[in-house]
Amino acid sequence: MSYTFINYYKNNMKTFILLIVTIMLLNNDLIAQSKEKETVKKQLETIDGVRYDFKIKFTLFEVEDITVGDSLKILKENFKKNKTSKIEAFNKSIASYNKKILEQDQKTGIRAISAKALKELFTKEKTKYETKLQEVESWQYQVYKPYTVKDTTEILNKYVKTHFTALKPGEKTESLYKGEFILDKLSEKCLKSRNLKKVKVSF
Repeated sequence: MSYTFINYYKNNMKTFILLIVTIMLLNNDLIAQSKEKETVKKQLETIDGVRYDFKIKFTLFEVEDITVGDSLKILKENFKKNKTSKIEAFNKSIASYNKKILEQDQKTGIRAISAKALKELFTKEKTKYETKLQEVESWQYQVYKPYTVKDTTEILNKYVKTHFTALKPGEKTESLYKGEFILDKLSEKCLKSRNLKKVKVSF
């Protein structure tokens, strides 16, 4: 057996092995996505514990892993949004009471008598919001305790984005829908669905 033939044989074996590995990986992905599709389909077709056949066909089905790191990022972003929103709301209320207090200071004559009581009331309310503002401004982001001991690459859930057609009872033609779903990490249960709505098709 010549060296050239042996070398050719080795190179082809490498290609063959690579092809087999690729097919196996693709097959595993198809099996996993088939499981995820069935879980989403079951969620869509089950109403009050009874499952119907809506003739669902997926035209788009994208799956992403949600890791501990992803969850931590979302929690931090939500914390920042919540803090910013409250600070803006309290500052708006304080500004409103400052305006009302100034209006009372500008009243004269008989109106100044009632203005004094109103000023005290507005000042008291403004002080409440200033206290709340100081409290919120002191907030510091803290990692949710169960996550402090977890690997940030650990998969917690699956995120599914999909477009699909369905034929509901009483309808004569299929309609196109889109939605997002959160599955457990094993893709066995649908934990949450959101933004599920019919898509209007225009030509």
